[in-house]
Amino acid sequence: MKKAILCNKCGKRIISLKKLSTAFYYFKIKPYHDNCYNFYYPFEWRPPSQFFGTTYSFTSGIATFTAVFTGIFGVGVLVSIINGIINDGIIINLSELYIFILSLMLFFYIPLARIYSFFKYEKQLK
Repeated sequence: MKKAILCNKCGKRIISLKKLSTAFYYFKIKPYHDNCYNFYYPFEWRPPSQFFGTTYSFTSGIATFTAVFTGIFGVGVLVSIINGIINDGIIINLSELYIFILSLMLFFYIPLARIYSFFKYEKQLK
């Protein structure tokens, strides 16, 4: 039996993938009805946890494009960082480690959040 997906704003059950919008809410991904999300959080104001996230729903087409683009760009940046570390030697100084960790956080946060949103909410409604 599938677990019911409830809107974070109105508390009612979401039954259709077209009505589902997922977005960050205090660094957690929460489901909303599309109408609830657009009514309670107009584009000019979104929840304060949007610092690391996006101002649009993760179920939109632009969110998928952004996740794919940042994922590909992030892999390229990480390959160049790892290539620089290997060419300079195995010893990693602290600044290279900080750059590596910061790159992981910046370039893979949105793609991982999009994948999490897909498996947690969207896959149940298909």
